[in-house]
Amino acid sequence: GGPAHKQALVDLGWDDPVRFIPYWRDDTGIKVTSLAQPVVASGWTRGDRNLLVMVLNDSDGPASCRLAVDFARFGFSGTPVKVHDYGRGGLAYPDSFQESVPQSEVITPGTPIPLEIGRHSYALLRFCEY
Repeated sequence: GGPAHKQALVDLGWDDPVRFIPYWRDDTGIKVTSLAQPVVASGWTRGDRNLLVMVLNDSDGPASCRLAVDFARFGFSGTPVKVHDYGRGGLAYPDSFQESVPQSEVITPGTPIPLEIGRHSYALLRFCEY
């Protein structure tokens, strides 16, 4: 992803406690749905209430998708969750190699997150306690 997405790794923290959650496993607590295929989601955790998710659209066209996270599985209580959107990267976003400031908002657990992702590209989101 280049320098634009380095900040996501810095914010998560990248050391031995990081645990990878691969898209190919069932029942991970991270689920993405889309009419476009293949669209998948993997994640990385570093302790409780610190989750980085990459949603990858590996199809030949843009994808509208919905990301659902079982926040309780990742140590979040029922309170609102802060999401930092580090933007998009990949073939559809040639400017993604430029550094950018993540956009942040507060979301309510249990509500799927809508995403638009260009062809052969990804979205990168980090969830933390509000």
